[in-house]
Amino acid sequence: MPFDDETFSFIICTAAFKNFDDPVGALKEIYRVLKPNEKALIIDLRRDASRTLLDEYVKNMGLGSINSFITRWTFKLMLLKRAYTKDELKQFLSMTPFKEYDILEKKIGL
Repeated sequence: MPFDDETFSFIICTAAFKNFDDPVGALKEIYRVLKPNEKALIIDLRRDASRTLLDEYVKNMGLGSINSFITRWTFKLMLLKRAYTKDELKQFLSMTPFKEYDILEKKIGL
């Protein structure tokens, strides 16, 4: 990232982490630009999210039938393939300077 070391007090990454080709490198960059003892928040889809939960989420979006179909298709055939599991995230984090972290699991849309 084009920022000096220890620049930010807080970093948030929403719905983008699954798109990074080098997730360990991305986490190392996040750590590098964080000020000491500050925090980062990554919010993203899990590959093991249930189809039922995804269908419920799309239904609650209030989309028309065509847009609902396209959105469900996008989740199932594209986004889930790029997403990570909790164990994969732990493995990535173990290869970074992050020593303390929490991985919280929450239903989407809540």
